Amino acid sequence: MANQIVGITDLTKIYEMGSEKVEVLGGISLAINEAELVVVTGESGSGKSTFLNMIGGLDSPTSGKIVVAGNEISALPESWLTQYRSRTIGFIFQFHYLLKDFSALENIMMPLLIAGVPGKTAKNRANALIADIGLAHRKEHFPAQLSGGERQRVAVARALINDPLLILADEPTGNLDERNSNIVLELLFDLVKKYNRTLIMVTHDLSVRDHADKSYCLVHGVLEKE
Repeated sequence: MANQIVGITDLTKIYEMGSEKVEVLGGISLAINEAELVVVTGESGSGKSTFLNMIGGLDSPTSGKIVVAGNEISALPESWLTQYRSRTIGFIFQFHYLLKDFSALENIMMPLLIAGVPGKTAKNRANALIADIGLAHRKEHFPAQLSGGERQRVAVARALINDPLLILADEPTGNLDERNSNIVLELLFDLVKKYNRTLIMVTHDLSVRDHADKSYCLVHGVLEKE
């Protein structure tokens, strides 16, 4: 029987803009099992990023509960959320956010180095991942020397370096052309399966649903199964 890794119950998010209240998410409930690939689509401004950020501990819900790997994230203090983001979550954003003064290999190593992992161990792990993404021959190159697709592949490897239980991807190919988008997505899906990780991706790209174990659409703050 599959183990549940994410449990979301009656999740709401309301922003107050002066006297006006804007409900972005309205009572979402969702269960995600270990090693599942879940895709959430929706129009721009539908709340996809807000939804993902709350699972990642980057934003807090107005009400409701988020449990990841047995921990109620929505109730953790910031000091614990920092550890949660570092140890449990791998983030992939629309923009790669690579550090321009560090090589591709060093960028991949960075989360482990920040966590206090010895340099040799971090380097060995990074070398394995940069080979997985097909860029071992480019590992000493700096971000400015890499193409957009290559930079995003490095960002994928960086998200996996700390062996996270859960990978959160927010429009990971939004800045890429169709060819590079396909390369990055295929690589991401292959690595998620190889390392038996759980992936939640939010995107406006409807074609990604074909790769998902579960697919939803966020409409007017409500998550509809597809």
